[in-house]
This record gives sequence, C-alpha cells and structure tokens, in this order.
Amino acid sequence: CNTTGCYNIALGVTALVHNTTGSNNVALGPSALQNVKGNDNIALGYNALLGDPTTAIGSNNIALGYEALKHNTTGTYNVALGNDALQDNTTGASNIALGVQSLHSNKTGCNNVALGQSALYQNTTGSANVALGPDALQNNTTGSSNVAMGWNAMGVGINTGSSNVALGAAALSSNTSGCNNIALGQNALQDNTSGCNNIALGSEAMVGVAGCSNVFAVNNSGAT
Repeated sequence: CNTTGCYNIALGVTALVHNTTGSNNVALGPSALQNVKGNDNIALGYNALLGDPTTAIGSNNIALGYEALKHNTTGTYNVALGNDALQDNTTGASNIALGVQSLHSNKTGCNNVALGQSALYQNTTGSANVALGPDALQNNTTGSSNVAMGWNAMGVGINTGSSNVALGAAALSSNTSGCNNIALGQNALQDNTSGCNNIALGSEAMVGVAGCSNVFAVNNSGAT
C-alpha cells in the first residue's frame, strides 16, 4: 500500500497496488503499474508497466498498450506504444517503441528507436539502432548502431552486425554478422550475411553477391 507517495492516479483492479513511495504516477487499466515504486510513470493498458514486486523502481517511462513495458525493472525514459511493445525490457533506457511488439524482447539495450509492427522484435542488448517499418531489424539481437528503413529491411537474418545502413524493402535482409555496409534500394545486398564494407546502390544491387569492400551502383550487376 502507498505510504509516502504523492500525486498518483490509479484506475483499474490492482493498478499501482504495491506502490509505496513512488509519486506522480498515472496507472489506467487492470494491473497497470501494479508493482512499480518509481516516479513519473504513465501506464495505460492491462499489465502495462506491471513490474517485478521487488525490483521495479524505474521512473519516467510511458507505456500505452496491453503488456507494454510489462517486465521493466530499473529502465528509465522509455516510451512504448502498442501491445507488447518493449514487453521484456528490464534495465534498458531511453528506448522508443511505436508499434505492436516493437522492441518486444529488448532487455538491456538503450537508445533504440523502433517504428512499425515487430520492428527490432528480437533485440536484446543492441543499442543505438533505428528501425522504421514493419519487421525492420526484426531479428537483430546484439547488433548496434544500425539503421534500417523499409519493410523487412535487415529483418530476416539473426543479426549481430553493427553500423549498417539499409534503406528499402528487404535491403540487407539476410545480414547476420556483416558490418559497415550501406544498402540503398529494394532488395539491395539482400543475400549478404557476413560481408563488410560494401556499398550497394539501386534496386536488387548485389543480390547473390558475397564478399567485402564491393561498390555496386547499378541494378542487378556491378563490379568490385
């Protein structure tokens, strides 16, 4: 029960029920902010920012949607909008997840931006990634500093590679450990898995081509 917390609003069964010292929280929905003792949180939806009974002290988070930020413990300054968005986040901070199941599996990764259903879904510890579009960077796990824009861009391979740029539907979609690649155009560098330092400009550029340090600036063909 609340003991010293002030200026809290709770509406819903067990909403904010275990808060003791947290202040300036808003919980709307069954079990919203149920176990959180932090400050300045907003949770709207069933189990939104539910938290662990012993470790949930995160502050300055916004969770809107069914089980959004459900498992957050000490993470701060996160924004989750959509069912299951940032659901598994524990200590990750300053993440923005907009879309159903976006950044769903993130645990400790920080400073990620995911916009679109299942964008950055599998991310766990990767940080400073930007995923714009449904399934963009969907299977990224530990890779950091990647930018993917477009449906399924960098979305198929279980990715640990970092510092890649993929702009276009399915661009760099199979990447696993490749790094420092630039793919601009639909399906550009689609089949690359571990190659690094490639530049592919144009639709289908470098499809079926492997290796490193290639520059392709035409459709369906090119030269190293």
